[in-house]
Amino acid sequence: MKINKERLTKEAEKIEKILVRKQNKKGYEFEFQNVDAYDQILMSMGAPSTNAIEKIFTINQLVHINSAMDKGLIEICDFYNQNSNIIQLGLNNYEKILRKDDILAMTPTYELKNITFPMFKDLLFEYYSQYGNNIYKIVKKYVDEGRIQLGDTLDPTASGMFFGSNLTKSGYITVLKNKKLTLYTLSVLVHELGHAIDSETLHFPQGKNINLLSDIFVEVPSIHFEIGFLDFLMKNNINPNDAHALLDSMYQELSFYSQSFDKLCNLDEFYINDGGYVTNKDDKLIDYDGNEINEPELDENDDCCLETQKAMDVTELLKYGLGMYIAMQSNELASQDRKAYIKDLLNFTTQRKESSFIESLQRLGISEEQFTSASILEPRIQKELTYTKKMWNFK
Repeated sequence: MKINKERLTKEAEKIEKILVRKQNKKGYEFEFQNVDAYDQILMSMGAPSTNAIEKIFTINQLVHINSAMDKGLIEICDFYNQNSNIIQLGLNNYEKILRKDDILAMTPTYELKNITFPMFKDLLFEYYSQYGNNIYKIVKKYVDEGRIQLGDTLDPTASGMFFGSNLTKSGYITVLKNKKLTLYTLSVLVHELGHAIDSETLHFPQGKNINLLSDIFVEVPSIHFEIGFLDFLMKNNINPNDAHALLDSMYQELSFYSQSFDKLCNLDEFYINDGGYVTNKDDKLIDYDGNEINEPELDENDDCCLETQKAMDVTELLKYGLGMYIAMQSNELASQDRKAYIKDLLNFTTQRKESSFIESLQRLGISEEQFTSASILEPRIQKELTYTKKMWNFK
C-alpha cells in the first residue's frame, strides 16, 4: 500500500489556496499541523517542500496558533481537575481486577506470525463490513484511492499516524511496517482508520474545528475499532494466539497508564509546562516512575529525545490511558451487535465537546457506577487471563 502522490499533491495545493484566502478568518490555527504533515509526507516521497507554512502563516498568526495550543492544555488541566477522582477510582479498580492473578507480568515475549498481503486486505474489509455500508465505504475508499502507506511514519516514535484537514473530506494514513507483515501492522491500520472514520463522520460533515490538543476522547473511536478487530479474529479463530497476545499487551499498557495516573493524582504539588509534561516546583520534569529528570537539551541530529519520551505527559495519560479504558468498556457493550452499537459510538463522537464527562459515558451506555467499578470489564479480563494461562501452560 502506497499513498497516491498525485492525489496528495493536488489536495495539499487545494488546502493551501483555501487557507491563503482565509488567512484572517477564525479556525485557520487548526490547520497548521495539517499543512505541515502534508508537506512532510510529500518531501518523504521525493517532492520538494511547498513552503506552505511560510506562504500562509504570518508571525502574528503563528503566535496565535501557539496561544490556541496553550488554551488546549488549559482545557485538559481543567478536565483533569474536575474528573481526576472518578478516573482514578475506575483505573484503580481495573488494576485490582487485573492483578488478582498477575499472569500477564510473567508471559514471555510472543512472536507474531507472518501474514500475506491478500490476507491482510481481506481481513480488513471483512472486519469493517460488519459495521454497515457507510463505515465500509470509508475504509474501502482509503484503500482504493491510495490514502494508506505501509512503511515509514512522520513520527519515528509512532507506529501509525492519521493526518487530514477539515477542508478536505478524506485524509491519509501512514503505518510503520517492519520486515514482517503481521496482525500487529493490521491492528495499527485498523486503529488509524478509526481516526479516519471519526474525521469523516464528525469534523468534515459538521464543519467542527476541534482543538485536537484538548480533545480528551480523540482516541476512543480508534481504540474501540482496534479492540473490536482483535475480538473479530478470536471469534473467527484467525491466528487466535496472536490476537490474544495483542490484547494482553493492551491490558498491560493500560496498567502502565493506570499506575502513572495514580502517581500523578497522589503528587502533593505539580505543574504542567507548555509541552504538556508534568514538572515539580523547580520546573524539573517528572518521569512515569515519579522521579525527577533534567530538561533535555535538544539535538538537531536526533529525531526524538529519550529524556522527553520518559517525561510524564498529562495529555498522553488522559487521551491514551482514559481513551483505552473507555474503549475497552464500549467494545464489551458492542460485542453483541456491532452494527447497532455504531449508532451509540457515533452519537458519542459527534457530541463529545458539548457534553460533560459523565454524559459522554452515558451516550456509550456506561454508567458512572460501571465506570468507577470496572464491572463491565471484569468478566472479560477473567476470561482473557484463563486463556493466557492455557496458552502458556501456566498452572
